[in-house]
Amino acid sequence: RNRGDSAIYKGMLQKNGVKVYSVTQNIPDDNTGVIIESVFEGMAEYYSLDLAEKVTRGMEENAMKGKCNGGYRTYGYNIVNEHYEINENEAIVVKQVFDMYANGRTNKDILEHINSKGYRTPQGREFTHEFLYRMLRNKKYIGLLCWNGIEFADGIEPIIEQRTFDKAQKRLDENSNTGARANAI
Repeated sequence: RNRGDSAIYKGMLQKNGVKVYSVTQNIPDDNTGVIIESVFEGMAEYYSLDLAEKVTRGMEENAMKGKCNGGYRTYGYNIVNEHYEINENEAIVVKQVFDMYANGRTNKDILEHINSKGYRTPQGREFTHEFLYRMLRNKKYIGLLCWNGIEFADGIEPIIEQRTFDKAQKRLDENSNTGARANAI
């Protein structure tokens, strides 16, 4: 549904002796076919762009209402009728992770503790460094729903207090800067 791509691919096919026919649209083989085909391609591209705009607007409205726009389920929340609801069992783990990290425990210690207790990600896997990092950076835990670069406050019920989240963010930032300095030396 992109006129530029259509021209490129049709040109490639014509170079190789392939003729393109439309099953759904009656396009004549004479000179008027060029104009009719261009109109159909333009309408298809317009439809695609218009649909993308409507989907984007709908997803933004969902985020403003605290609704889930799809993707993996965030650990600590269940999706009920398109809305985030706290999963009390997982919320305990989320709080433990943030408290442990904010109070100086290492990622390795946290992972060993959580995995030894048998806790698993929503996909049923053990927690990893990457999963832990994404969890610690996730603003949903303080009630911010982020979508397309926009943050919606009070979109969902927070699990973590702002103070604890900020303390964890500060430590994450310090640790990432320390690693960069160590690599530069």
